[in-house]
Amino acid sequence: MRADRLLAIVLTLQARGRVRAGDLARELEVSERTIYRDLDALTAAGVPVYAERGPGGGVALLEGYQTRVSGLSEPELRALSLAALPGPLAELNAHQGALETALLKLSASLPALYRSSVDVLRRRVHIDPARWFQPREHAPHLPLLQEAVVSERRLRVVYRRKDGSETTRLIDPLGLVAKAGLWYVVVRSAGGLRAYRASRFLEATPVGERFEYPRDFDLVAYWNEWCQRFERTLARLCVRVRVAPAAREPLQRMFGEGILERFDAAPPDPRGRRTLEFTFDHLEQARASLLGLGALLEVIDPPELRDDLRETARAVMELYSSQAAVTRS
Repeated sequence: MRADRLLAIVLTLQARGRVRAGDLARELEVSERTIYRDLDALTAAGVPVYAERGPGGGVALLEGYQTRVSGLSEPELRALSLAALPGPLAELNAHQGALETALLKLSASLPALYRSSVDVLRRRVHIDPARWFQPREHAPHLPLLQEAVVSERRLRVVYRRKDGSETTRLIDPLGLVAKAGLWYVVVRSAGGLRAYRASRFLEATPVGERFEYPRDFDLVAYWNEWCQRFERTLARLCVRVRVAPAAREPLQRMFGEGILERFDAAPPDPRGRRTLEFTFDHLEQARASLLGLGALLEVIDPPELRDDLRETARAVMELYSSQAAVTRS
């Protein structure tokens, strides 16, 4: 809606100062011509907005002008209320109580019907960031890391590597990332840019120095690149299997709904069996995942997994055969 766009322009200029019309157009997904028409509408409504051309130009509000937004719409308040639910952001928010109080104040400014709708949403949506079968990681230094990121403070840290060894170093914390219920810290140190697991910081102490934040650093771009590099370093085991028709539901329970599309798309052989491919981190993980399907699944490749499953099955048979013999005697 145009009214929402006009308000977005005013709030953007109020928060960021001078902004180029092209940047506003890209952020609001409209043309520059539309932005200039909106600026004319704001001027006609008494908002002191002006545009300057040339290098260093852009759109700005008259210095000292402040707008006051007296209330929020129901969808906006719903979005804010979801931000206060338990989860990674709640772990990061050192002022969670203040957020709850602010939401109460905002809610009080809305009609009773809106307040009731937001209360229902808070009671009926729950976010559980914990992974299945994994203990929740505790990152005791997360508030300090957050403060260092915001205030651009250098830290001296003691970090526990994956192999259990410890290292001490100076870091410039550039950003925090939450992925799959885990917090990571992107830092700059003597070794360059790195991403560290927040729960592995054993000590973190400010050294009283500020660092200059790199202007060209893009946290999202770096994180995506780091994830791609990390995934390439992992040893991956590609497995090709042949599954019976009756394996469809067990596969769904093990690998989720997404496996059904692959199962149905695979052409069946004369016996109705389908060939699928899976990727595992290592042989032990493949064995643990596939052995439970028993005779419903046959591993085609790799040969070492076939051999491993055969030896495992033989050991199970020997175990139960010996127990049966003892019972009969």
